[in-house]
Amino acid sequence: MLPILALLLFQILPLLSQPTTCPVNLDLCQCTVVDRVFTLTCRGINQTYLNDRILLNVNLQNVGPIALTLRDFQDGMTARWPENSNVIRTQLQSLSIINANQIRVLPDWSSASALRECHLEGLPALSNVDFRGSLFPAGITVLRIVSTRITRLTEEMLTLRNLTTLELIGHARLEVIGRAFNQLNQLEVLKINGGLAKLGQNSLFGLHNVKELNLTWNGMTDLGNGVLTDLPNLVVLDLSHNDLTRTPDDLFSSPHLRFVAANHNEISTLPAGWIANTDVRRVDVTDNQLGTLPVPLSRNASRLNSLNFSGNRLTNIAAGVFSGLGSVIEVELQENQLEHLEGEVFGGLGGVRRLNVSYNQIERIGNGVFRDMRSLQVLDLRENRVLIVEDEAFGSMGNLTEFLFTGNTLTCSCSNLHMADYLTANHTLTSSDLYCVDPRTYQLHALSTLNATNCAPDRGNRAPFSTNLEGLLLAAAVLCGAVLFIGLGVACSCALHPRFRKYRHSYPSDYGLDNIDYRPGHDVQITEIKAESQTTIL
Repeated sequence: MLPILALLLFQILPLLSQPTTCPVNLDLCQCTVVDRVFTLTCRGINQTYLNDRILLNVNLQNVGPIALTLRDFQDGMTARWPENSNVIRTQLQSLSIINANQIRVLPDWSSASALRECHLEGLPALSNVDFRGSLFPAGITVLRIVSTRITRLTEEMLTLRNLTTLELIGHARLEVIGRAFNQLNQLEVLKINGGLAKLGQNSLFGLHNVKELNLTWNGMTDLGNGVLTDLPNLVVLDLSHNDLTRTPDDLFSSPHLRFVAANHNEISTLPAGWIANTDVRRVDVTDNQLGTLPVPLSRNASRLNSLNFSGNRLTNIAAGVFSGLGSVIEVELQENQLEHLEGEVFGGLGGVRRLNVSYNQIERIGNGVFRDMRSLQVLDLRENRVLIVEDEAFGSMGNLTEFLFTGNTLTCSCSNLHMADYLTANHTLTSSDLYCVDPRTYQLHALSTLNATNCAPDRGNRAPFSTNLEGLLLAAAVLCGAVLFIGLGVACSCALHPRFRKYRHSYPSDYGLDNIDYRPGHDVQITEIKAESQTTIL
């Protein structure tokens, strides 16, 4: 028992001896203490201030780990920081240098044995020529480089074997030379955002432990086949916001893959059985150029639970696309160009709880469309052109709790009477503004009030608003024709009648006649004449 207490005291006493407030007062720095880590944020300092006031400051020695942030550094850094600084040797845990226009060469931080995280952002003079992995301590685990002049990545630059996270963001152009990541055997997160035009077949060689690969915002048109094969432990893959026209054949090669994002690209086709992975959970292909989906979409995605194909150009979904996807619980198909839903278009999606097909151009929902979707809880059909929903469209959706239908033109016809019956039978269903339009009066009615005595006879699938518009246009045309005919008749009569032909007056334009009283059948009465005139009697 006593040895255990002694061990606990040995670990706790150093913590109690560490101050919980900032031990220094620096005019150009702010100091905070969070979880016994002293965070110094300095703005606008130079190398002399850094050395004298911080790195060699005796008041900062032995205060525990330090996180140092340097913003708007005023000059170029010296090649080596003070070697006798205890802050560098044992205390500096995190270093961030942000917005330093004059730094061209990084100092040698290899002696900073406690340094684990380094963030370099806004160093426009720092190039790949002046960047070497040997400048950093061997124990560094997180390296983030943002907006520098680095254009190439080579194996000689990336020698940090303990690195677990590498982020390269906001570069104008970035090229991976050979097997640049070959020595990063412990890397788990690789993020390259901006400037990466392509990857070679062996570009990711050696990254056997990478679990997250983020290649967004690079403008890549083709990732190439075989690149992802070198990532056997990949869990998250994000290829969004590029210009990819297709997906690589080895997209789902990692057996541990869970999430795939290929949204905001130019992908127009997908091969049959595209989702070739048993463990993938979520796939996002929004905002691409897909006109159709392959049959089947997957042959073995037994654990998939989310599919998102919104914002594409889908006009039709063939039966069998979703075959075998009983584990899916959410499907997003909004903002496409779907025109109709027929038959077993959603066959295989028996486990779906939320289906979104809003903002399409759907006019008709046929029998059996939702028949097997017994788990469906939320159905979103907003902003379509639905006129007719056939009797057996909904089938046995006993778990539906929310039905969104605004922005459609459903008619109050007897063919839609079953919709009112469905709402009455499912009185706990939460629905938003479910109305229909009476094609006889063009008035809106709550769909729940539709019954056999007030429903309109079925006259086909014409939209009531379009029918109303046609009627108004026809009536306007007839009225205009009648007015034109009467006007022409009156004009001809006036021109031929003698009482309207009695006088024709001709006045020069500069006569300036005022107060003329003229009535048909009477003489012209001129009360004021400013110039001579002539009256010609016909």
